[in-house]
Amino acid sequence: MLKQLSLPLVIIGLVLFLFGFIAVTAPNMNVLTLMLYLAYMLLAVGAILISAGYMIRKTIKSRILLSLMGAILFVVGIGIFFNTQLAATYYTLFIATWAGLMGLSLITASMFQQHLKVVLIVNGLMSLGFGSVIYFNPFTGTNTLNFMVGFYTILLSVMMVYLAFRLTRKETENTVDS
Repeated sequence: MLKQLSLPLVIIGLVLFLFGFIAVTAPNMNVLTLMLYLAYMLLAVGAILISAGYMIRKTIKSRILLSLMGAILFVVGIGIFFNTQLAATYYTLFIATWAGLMGLSLITASMFQQHLKVVLIVNGLMSLGFGSVIYFNPFTGTNTLNFMVGFYTILLSVMMVYLAFRLTRKETENTVDS
């Protein structure tokens, strides 16, 4: 089961990295263009999560939650794609809420994953911190906000790929022990 989740995590990590790279390396990009990239990212991540939920349907009961999260991200991506101007208005609130929810979910997941507890708590606290900084935005200018969002997304992508590696490694250790 863990190997089945590692590939979707790597793909999600790469998609997040691409979005973060675009946000960080294009400082003069306007918010509307970044919203379109965000919509594409959410559509891709949503589709991957729905697919992952389908792939693990026989091995895990919480697959419905995974598919539901994917469906929500997919629908939000469609909403942003068709209402880019409105999404740009709520950009800061959306990204800060996303980072906060990601942080809370990682900290909650750490309670159930003893072998990944430290990694999940550290990344959860990092996400909560970035969510707070993005929401309160003590800096001026859209470019700084885009950079912060991009930097957070890159860090999150590295965490996703590392988590996939750890899941695969843990699965391999369990197979060798058997």
